[in-house]
Parts: sequence; C-alpha cells; structure tokens
Amino acid sequence: MSNKKTTKIVEQIKYNGTFSKYESFSSSNKLILLLPLKTGTGSLVNSLKAGGVKFDELPNSYTYDEKYRAVHLTFKEMLNVYSIPQSTISQYKVIQVVRNPWDLFISTYLFIEDMCLVNYPEYYEHIPFKKWAITVKKYRHFLPDNEEKFWQNITKKGFIRSIRARAKPYYQQSWYNDINYNNIKYFKIEDLVKDITPLEDYLDLEIVNMLHINTVQDRRNIYTGFKYISTKPYKEYYDNETKNIVEELYAEDIKKFNYSYPF
Repeated sequence: MSNKKTTKIVEQIKYNGTFSKYESFSSSNKLILLLPLKTGTGSLVNSLKAGGVKFDELPNSYTYDEKYRAVHLTFKEMLNVYSIPQSTISQYKVIQVVRNPWDLFISTYLFIEDMCLVNYPEYYEHIPFKKWAITVKKYRHFLPDNEEKFWQNITKKGFIRSIRARAKPYYQQSWYNDINYNNIKYFKIEDLVKDITPLEDYLDLEIVNMLHINTVQDRRNIYTGFKYISTKPYKEYYDNETKNIVEELYAEDIKKFNYSYPF
C-alpha cells in the first residue's frame, strides 16, 4: 500500500460488546456495506470507523425499536432506509464479506441458542442441532417474504418480535443483493484470515486484522465465547444428514462463492 493516502489503525480493535449495530452506509466515503449476520460484521464496522470511515446516522425519525431492527439490511432495505437513489449506486463502493455456509450455520445456531435462552425464555427452549437443522429446512421456504410465518413455526410460542436480526440468520448470503446489482465486491472471511491486503487495497485503507477474522479457525475447533451454552468443535455437530441440509439450504451461496464442506 505504498504511495497511498492511508489511515493507520495503531492497535487492534477490541470487541467491547458495544459495537455500532447500524452503520453500513457512508455518504462521505462513498461506501455501502452489506452485512450478513455472523460474518464478522461488528469487527469490520469497528475497523473501518477506526480507520477514518464516517458512517451516516439512521434517520432521526426512527424510534429506538426501529433502529434496533435496522441491522443486517438487504440492498433494497439499505436504499430505502438511507434514501439512496438507485441511479446513484455506481458512485459507491459496495462490499460484502461472506462465510462458508457450514461454519455460518453452526455459528448462527449457537448465537440464537445463547441469545434466545437468556433474553427470550418465554418464546424459546433448547433445540438439539439436528432437530434445529431439520426444522429450519422445513420452514425456510417462508423466507425471505414472510419472516413472521417462519418464526411462528420455529419458536415455541410464536414470533420473537424484538429479535434484532429478524429471520436474517437463515437468509442465503446472496439474498442480500436483492436488487441484482452486478458490481458488488465480495470478500471471503476465510481468505481475509490469510491476507487482509485485498480489502485494504480496495478501500485504500490500512487496517490491522479484525478480531473476529483472527478467530475463525479457532471457532471451528472449539468456540467458548458463549456464556450460557456449551459448545464443541463445529465438525462434531454434523452428520451426513445435517451436512446435506446445509448444502441444500445454501446451494446458491455454495455455487456463487465456490464453497465446499470444510471438515
């Protein structure tokens, strides 16, 4: 990155539980982020902010609940929330970080288990991974058009109205481009583990490795970041049936981003 105007992050970004959930659009830096759940989005946003990216605030008219749910937006939602004319998209760099679907599905399962068992016990009870995978497969056809119907069938007592990510954990990552824009720059989180330079070069920004990205392989082996549930190596969750379920659920992602079963 020599001979470039870059901003140096002098220390690694440390997750403190308060990363900004809403920043995904920067009018001043001409940047749009598509942020699927469980793809290192918090670390990405924090790193970019520390590197000098100034993100736009959500509209002042938004209530707290609306702000809380305005996260992991699809492209169409992004244009609507920030009043971005579709005719101007070519003026922006649009990026999305993607993740191996078999890793993503396990990470999402553990996240939902931990969050819902603590915060929504009246709606949720522990579901073994295999049963969860079969249930998601059975009702995923409701997505993306009918998230409420999906949750009504998934959860114990119906729709979790306050869940921040809505039903986004079970979107295919390719669904975030719901306007069929053909100039999105995709970065695999597994590639960024090895070399973050392509992301730096594309954004013309020097950054230190993001926290989540540094721990992807560790999370595959054993992830103990949850307080309320026990975990095991990701590969131990899978058998042939659940492996094939994920392959079916994320078939478009697997093909588009050239992924294969990692274990």
